[in-house]
Amino acid sequence: SCERIAALEDVSVPEISPEVTDKMLNAIVDGMKEERADPIRLSATIALKNSLLFTKKNMETTEERNFIMQSICQATQCKDAKVRAAAYECVVQIAFQYYDKLQDYMMTLF
Repeated sequence: SCERIAALEDVSVPEISPEVTDKMLNAIVDGMKEERADPIRLSATIALKNSLLFTKKNMETTEERNFIMQSICQATQCKDAKVRAAAYECVVQIAFQYYDKLQDYMMTLF
């Protein structure tokens, strides 16, 4: 219901140290690599979408943001439709949370 969705705004994001976030992202992005099996790529891509709440520091750093976005862009080219869909869900989440950072990647994504 709309009331439940509105209540989600009141949920606070737990604090996760940058060191833990970096390790988490490295493992996730490794699972998204093209040489991984599609089920692993799918799980990793979904994990990335679910972890984007914790990646503000990473998205503020150009090199790290490029690394994340490159992984997502590669996943959008996967033969497996589920992996592609999950990758585009990451793009949607990034647009929602980090819209100001997305402009540099628009030509690549579309």
